[in-house]
Amino acid sequence: KIAQKQIDNVKWVQNFLAEGTKDKLLKKTKQRLINIAKKDLNIELDPSMKKNEMVEKIYVDYHNLKKQSERSNNT
Repeated sequence: KIAQKQIDNVKWVQNFLAEGTKDKLLKKTKQRLINIAKKDLNIELDPSMKKNEMVEKIYVDYHNLKKQSERSNNT
């Protein structure tokens, strides 16, 4: 089960990195950001949020997940 979680984390990071930097995320539509958050982070974004708030939320959650993944890979 742990091995599958690590594989899922690697796939998630690859998907996120394909989306790129904050600048690239800002160029995406709000709907696309909502889809990225749901698919890759399993979070719901409020469609009434401003786009830069969505990008910040995605980015912060991505880095938190990345840190968790690195910790679990080191144990």
